Amino acid sequence: WHTKDFVADGGTLVPHLLASDKTHLASCCGDKAAWPVDMSLGNITKDIRWQSSKSGWVQDAFLAIRAKGPQYCEIRRSWHGAGKRILKPIADLCICSSWYGRDCAYGQVHRYYLVLAVLIADYLKHVFLARLINGLCPVCAI
Repeated sequence: WHTKDFVADGGTLVPHLLASDKTHLASCCGDKAAWPVDMSLGNITKDIRWQSSKSGWVQDAFLAIRAKGPQYCEIRRSWHGAGKRILKPIADLCICSSWYGRDCAYGQVHRYYLVLAVLIADYLKHVFLARLINGLCPVCAI
């Protein structure tokens, strides 16, 4: 709720949602794992977001990693590096830096403030990204 203080009068907050879940590709590619990273906007109604024909979720990246190749720390390093590249365009347009202007249907320019709102992932992914030991809470202060 504190982010609303950064939004000027007449501006619209546009929350970005990211989702990722490890997927095993055993049936088509052998023993490999991949992490698709999908993105959506928070101000889309849930009826549109969950219909695949409406493209409410867009696949932003597909991170494929060999299962028997790299060690755990190498997978983590590559995941964090890819995450920086994926999120850089959003960080450049971040709410703290400036607004993003777009024309609307009425011919006016609206001010949109972008913010990364949430990463939808399972517990193991949050522990992985927070660089914690399994069993600890990735949300609570330790």
